Amino acid sequence: MHFRSLALAAISLPVFATATAHAETPDAAPADSIIVTAQLREQDPIDVPMALSVVGNEQMDRMGLYEFDALSRFVPGFEVQNQSPNNPGFVMRGITSDSGTASNEPRVSVYQDGVSISKSRGSYVELFDIERVEIAKGPQSTLYGRGALIGAVNIIQNKAQLDNVEAAGRVSYGNYNSWLTEGMVNAPIGEGMAIRLAGRIRKRDGYTENLLGGADFNSADTKAVRGSFHGEKGDLSFDLIGNYQKDTPSGTGFKSIAYNPISWNLTQTSLGLAS
Repeated sequence: MHFRSLALAAISLPVFATATAHAETPDAAPADSIIVTAQLREQDPIDVPMALSVVGNEQMDRMGLYEFDALSRFVPGFEVQNQSPNNPGFVMRGITSDSGTASNEPRVSVYQDGVSISKSRGSYVELFDIERVEIAKGPQSTLYGRGALIGAVNIIQNKAQLDNVEAAGRVSYGNYNSWLTEGMVNAPIGEGMAIRLAGRIRKRDGYTENLLGGADFNSADTKAVRGSFHGEKGDLSFDLIGNYQKDTPSGTGFKSIAYNPISWNLTQTSLGLAS
């Protein structure tokens, strides 16, 4: 069983922005363009001097990318190995970061809105109600700290929107009795304040037979919920985001690299002796 929770808070003070910083922010960007914050400021991806891959929300919905391992198939030089929610492996440019021990630093760090998930033991988060995912390849210690020696993955979540009441949902079903349901609701709660609630439930039966009986291995049983608050007062804006996720899969099946599995077929034979 695996539990994880995370709270994020951000404050922006545009009144202190200098003219130089303002000039670097894209003006009147097209509606379908993607703005990234990989360098901690808003930029067009083509202006970022690093190997950066960006996957937006519309692209993820169009291709049905609901999990990290599915997302990584469309990002060159990046692979996510979903061994289990408690031990995922993030591979970037051939180097794997999958150790969750207290003495090891991650080499590929995962962030939610710039807040680090410091260990791999909770970094395989559900990708729902998000704005985009930014994958920065190569050493990023200057921007993201020493845990990003090989690269960094930053998940930008949708924030609560003022003066906008909206709701959305999705239901899907697949093989191995796999089903997914998620929903979102956004509403203002007063002048300059809004809240947003989103959640997902994902389940799937195991596809690796358990020869000892019980539930089959490599199943999925995940529940995740997110609440966000946005407030504005004059030139001050404030975002507070809380994430909670619970994973209770049946277990992970592994194949030994030293011993080949052997299936014994035992039969009973009766021998008759004649005198």
